[in-house]
Amino acid sequence: MLRRNGALSAEGIKQGIAHARPGMYEYQIEAQAAFVFRNGGASGWAYPAIVGTGEHINTWHYFNDRRQIQPNDLVVFDFAADLDHMAMDITRTFNISSKFTAEQAQWYAVDLECQKAVIALLKPGNTYEQASDAGKAVFTKNSIEKQWFGFPGHFVGLATHDVMLPKGPIKAGQVVTVEPIVEFPDKQMHFRVEDTILITDNGPEILSSGVPKEISDVEKLVGSAK
Repeated sequence: MLRRNGALSAEGIKQGIAHARPGMYEYQIEAQAAFVFRNGGASGWAYPAIVGTGEHINTWHYFNDRRQIQPNDLVVFDFAADLDHMAMDITRTFNISSKFTAEQAQWYAVDLECQKAVIALLKPGNTYEQASDAGKAVFTKNSIEKQWFGFPGHFVGLATHDVMLPKGPIKAGQVVTVEPIVEFPDKQMHFRVEDTILITDNGPEILSSGVPKEISDVEKLVGSAK
């Protein structure tokens, strides 16, 4: 069921980004994903949609979604479905005009590198502390270690933020998010790339892999729906 929800929620996020363009309202991006979720059999949302832009982009849990999006605004899109009582959690960050500025691309790349470093260690035999240290090393290398707050994620299951904190030995069957955050509030910049991961005996399985996250792929996706 979590695999099914991962595919469905990823498709909703993907469609929301594909329909995104300057001048639309935050809630219109939300609506594109919400249709995909409902049309795919979801009973509701795993949590209220976050479509953060402009002065709201640095509010981590911003739920109003009423602002009109201006050209070159960054968009933080965090939304997922509830499918048969199982939650999901996905976030993507993109430029509404499709092309990241040079500075935006720089920090997006750092956030993505950090996420990949953490995910690579999510396998039995390692600990969540080791995975966290791998992510922190990326922040330290880029002189933003003060932005590190510990393991960048949480368990997912019947609730989006499920019981317990990820710590100690990593075990097969656990489902956890990885969502490092790089942000500069004075510049209205916030970067969050989040996926939901299933731990297996063979390593991490990214349940939300259906939505792109490489810079070039994200830029191609924005506004691509006709």
